[in-house]
Amino acid sequence: MEAYLAWVAIDLVIPNPMNPRRDHSIESEQMQEILRSKGWAEAITCYRKGQYYIILSGHRRWHAAKKMNEKEVPVYIVQAPENNAEELDRLGSIQGGQVDWTPYEWAKYTYDIWKNSGKASYSQLANKLGISQSLVGSRIRVYKFYPRIEIEDKLSNGMYSLSMLDYILKWIKRVEKHHFELYQSMGEELIRKQMLKKYENRCFNSKIAIDNIFVTSACSKDILEFLTDINKKLQDCQFELELLKVDNEVDVTQNKLNVKMIIDEIRLIECRTKNEAGNLKEELNKLLKEIELKENQLFDMVEN
Repeated sequence: MEAYLAWVAIDLVIPNPMNPRRDHSIESEQMQEILRSKGWAEAITCYRKGQYYIILSGHRRWHAAKKMNEKEVPVYIVQAPENNAEELDRLGSIQGGQVDWTPYEWAKYTYDIWKNSGKASYSQLANKLGISQSLVGSRIRVYKFYPRIEIEDKLSNGMYSLSMLDYILKWIKRVEKHHFELYQSMGEELIRKQMLKKYENRCFNSKIAIDNIFVTSACSKDILEFLTDINKKLQDCQFELELLKVDNEVDVTQNKLNVKMIIDEIRLIECRTKNEAGNLKEELNKLLKEIELKENQLFDMVEN
């Protein structure tokens, strides 16, 4: 089919349901002013579906025209896409360079492209979209993990960043791996919401991406305390863990010294009479029982 230009009734023009942008009213007043002062410098790109025209490019111009009560709009009619994958392709290629999609809308678009391509590899998709493989992965993971209502507006106004949302997601998955009972008892939704609140309170930075110290070494009680206190900083938790580690090392060293001193004292024991020997033997038997008791306690700690 050869593309052509036509003026059509605006009621027959329909926004594309696959378009990532949900709100077409963004900067609508400015767009209306442009249409009034400069007219239609560029038609709306559509394809026909029965009597209707499905938009591929020009959603904001269409919305502005609706607000201006226009009866007809210029439509550049092109060949209809053969499938969903091609339609997404064309939506991105036609609009991507012209429309300032939000980070969330780009994430949705990337996810839809990936899904409709049969879940192509991230490297293939990166080549297709002209972006890095890591950005493809972040967009897909963030779109799948977070509800739109939780992140879209805050991504748009810069309160959240896509990379930090991806880091938080990966950290939560580490909690699931290393503290599964806690993860199950709290539930993913609550953990996610708590971490987003802590993100807003600046309780951690991008180093959370490589946090393998606290999340893997701390006990579940410490993880729970960090998650439930929305003002507790990850850096403080890591510092407390390091102090505890130092204290434990000091305790171990002191215990080793104590044992050595006991051994040395036993070696220095002397007796001059049978009566002294009997008394010492009785004391040593008591010591052996204490050693056996302590050995059993240590064995239980190691087993558990």
